[in-house]
Order: sequence, then C-alpha cells, then structure tokens
Amino acid sequence: PTTFDMAGLESVELPNTIETIGSSAFSRCGNLSTFRFPESVKVIKGSAFESTGIEVLELPASVDSIGELAFADMRRNKGMGGLQLIRVHAAVPPKAEHDNVFTNYNHKDWRTYQEVPLEVPAESVEAYRNAPMWKNFAQIVPMGTTVVITDPVTTISQLTIVGKATVNVEQEARTNYSSDAQTVDLTG
Repeated sequence: PTTFDMAGLESVELPNTIETIGSSAFSRCGNLSTFRFPESVKVIKGSAFESTGIEVLELPASVDSIGELAFADMRRNKGMGGLQLIRVHAAVPPKAEHDNVFTNYNHKDWRTYQEVPLEVPAESVEAYRNAPMWKNFAQIVPMGTTVVITDPVTTISQLTIVGKATVNVEQEARTNYSSDAQTVDLTG
C-alpha cells in the first residue's frame, strides 16, 4: 500500500512523532527533492523513497533499520535532481534489510554506491566500511567534508577547503586541483 505514490510533492517535513515511514510511502514522487526526516524516525520500510528526486539524503541518528529498496532508483541521470549526497548521523550503522537499499528495482544498477558520497560521524567511518550494505559505498567520509551544490547554474571560481574534503567536479568545468592544496581554482 502506498501513501503518496506518484504525488506531485516537492518538499515534505513530518512531525517529530513519526517513528516508521511505511513501505512505498513516497515511492515514485519524482518531484520530491527535499525531505526532512524527524529525529523520531527509527524505521524506514522497503521502497519508501524509491524513484524520488531527493538530492541530499540526511538520515537522523534515530534511524536503526532500513528496508529493501528504500532509496532505490534515485540516480542523478533520471531527469530529476538526483541523489548527490547521503549523510547518516547514526554512530552505529543502521541495519539494512538487504544490500539493495540504494540500487534500482531490478538490483542491477549499483552506481549510487560508486558515485554518491556517504558522510558519517568521523568516529564511525570504519564501522560503516565494515557494515553490511554500507560497505558497498566507494566514498565513506567524515561528516562535513563534502560540498554539494545542486543549482546547475552556480558558478564557483574558487573553493577554499579547511581540512580534508572530497571534490567532485562534473560537467564542463575546467579545474586546477591538487590533493595537497587547500584552495581549488575552478576557472582553469
């Protein structure tokens, strides 16, 4: 049973009394680009956000269980905003029902695990690298080290980084970047 299946929702903020987000609750809400999870959410059921346009997925520390295909088919090339960053505040990796939480519906597309950074508490990076499902992510980094700009017309000529950071430049940007540098010149 779906709740808002294919609804034209763009943004959702739920009250801080919700503990479970049901199966397919927001499935196929392709315009849904912003979702604010309440700190009370503990369980996210299967396919709850499948095929949504959420750009930055921020899971509160209260989440301890995620169902199969909960965030499936949220790739960047879907014609929607597309998933750019996953940030999980839980110190202990939430239990995943299956390895396919972030794949597509037929379990054949694992690009999210390769392309989208996963930010976690700094003290938990190793725990996520060893946890079922979470270990599939190629980029598991401490929180606060990834910058996501979702506006396609944004121009940045210089980005100053304090500490270590992940810099992914896409599309037609010219860059001069050194991993040792603290400043990235994006104008070439």
